[in-house]
Amino acid sequence: MLNMRVEAVIRVIRNLLMPQNSANEFRVENLGTERHMRGIVFGFDITLYDNTDRPEGSARKESRRGIQVLVAGHSSVFTSTSKTHDDRDDTWTNLSNHDSCWHSSMASELTQIYFEMCEEVDANQRPSDIVSYNTFDVFRPLRFVDVVWEPTEDRTLSGYRKVLSVINVPREKFETLGRRG
Repeated sequence: MLNMRVEAVIRVIRNLLMPQNSANEFRVENLGTERHMRGIVFGFDITLYDNTDRPEGSARKESRRGIQVLVAGHSSVFTSTSKTHDDRDDTWTNLSNHDSCWHSSMASELTQIYFEMCEEVDANQRPSDIVSYNTFDVFRPLRFVDVVWEPTEDRTLSGYRKVLSVINVPREKFETLGRRG
C-alpha cells in the first residue's frame, strides 16, 4: 500500500495554486476589523478500525472524522473536524500564521487527531496495528474560498485570527487573482 503524508500533499498543492511570492496579491481587502484573504480548503475523510479477530457477530470498532484544512493567505492554517458529514459546522481553529511553521503545525494537529481516534478504537492496541483508511472528502475534496476573518486579542503565534466565514469562490475567479494586465 502506498502512503503519503497529508501535510506534504497539502503543501505541494498549496504552493502550486498559491505561490508564496504572490501572497499579498491574494489579499482581497482590509476594511475595518473584518479582513479578507484567499484560501484553499482541503477536505479529508479518515476512518480507523480494529482489524483483529473478534467473536462471531461482534461489531468492528472504528472511529471516523471529517477533517478540513484551510490554508489561507501566505501562511495561515486552520482546521475544522467533525464526526460525520452532517455535523460539519465550519468552526475553525487557527493553528499557525507563520511561514516557517505552518506545515509542521498542521502535521502536529493531524497527528494528535490520529492518536485520539486510535484511543477510540482501542486504547490497549498499538496504533501501528490499527487499520487506517484515508481519502479526500468525496463531496468537498478541494474548495477555493474567500476567508473573512478578524484579529483577536490573543496575539500568540497560533491564535490571533478568528474565521468569521468561508465563502466558496469559483475557480475561474480564484485563478485570475494577482494577474497583472
